[in-house]
Amino acid sequence: MKNVTFVNDKAARKHIEMENLRNESIEDREGLTSEREIVKKVLGQRSGYEKGMGYGFVPSKCTKRSTCESSQLEALKEKLSGTEDELRNVVSCINSQKEMILNQEAIIQNYDDRCKKQDEEMSSLKEGQNELKKMLLLFMQQNTSSNP
Repeated sequence: MKNVTFVNDKAARKHIEMENLRNESIEDREGLTSEREIVKKVLGQRSGYEKGMGYGFVPSKCTKRSTCESSQLEALKEKLSGTEDELRNVVSCINSQKEMILNQEAIIQNYDDRCKKQDEEMSSLKEGQNELKKMLLLFMQQNTSSNP
């Protein structure tokens, strides 16, 4: 630090107080307290007068609140980005599951078709079996009537 002399003890104490506030702001990692705010806090404020700037000075609109809102906005943008990534993953998962369902439905339809074909074959076999029974009965009747 430079070798600084002050006009009086009060000025030196105010300077030390401002330095302490700045260091606290840095240590808290917030960094949201601007030098202008520190000066206002330590030295006070008079209407129409800005310490170190004189009368009629209009400070910029950037304040602790707008800086805070800006950091909150950035945090929300990050969260939104993460949420969008999650949404894309969920949509991808849903699309994969839809594809699996379509494949399963095709397999089920194939089994249904095979079952219908086997049912038709069974019906045909039963009809043939019934015809054979009738022929066997007829044959047996003819055989018993020709053998006294």
